[in-house]
Amino acid sequence: MTLGVRGLVRDERGQVLLVRHSYTPGWHLPGGVAPDEPPHLHGVFVNPRFPGDHVALFVVGRWHAVPSDHGYEILAAQFHATDALPQGTTDGTRRRVAEVCDGAPVSEVWSDKNE
Repeated sequence: MTLGVRGLVRDERGQVLLVRHSYTPGWHLPGGVAPDEPPHLHGVFVNPRFPGDHVALFVVGRWHAVPSDHGYEILAAQFHATDALPQGTTDGTRRRVAEVCDGAPVSEVWSDKNE
């Protein structure tokens, strides 16, 4: 079994932080978030793309930006309005944003799509 961790971070306007990785297409929720207080576990989701893989999502309340050298892994990191996510935002990311920000029903699966 493997476990990945993502964080849902919002700015003062309620926008969500998304990142683009160098090794996979699309916009995703970030990992490696530096919260100022303990984050809230939103859920643990099965990732059917990889047998035995799971993704835990934490909702980050208070946070602060830290200088970071993303190296080659992160191509972009930007905040986006929840009702205007950029083209290429992955299905799993869209689902989690809708669950946390819009009260959509929570799924047990990260995404039905191959992402």
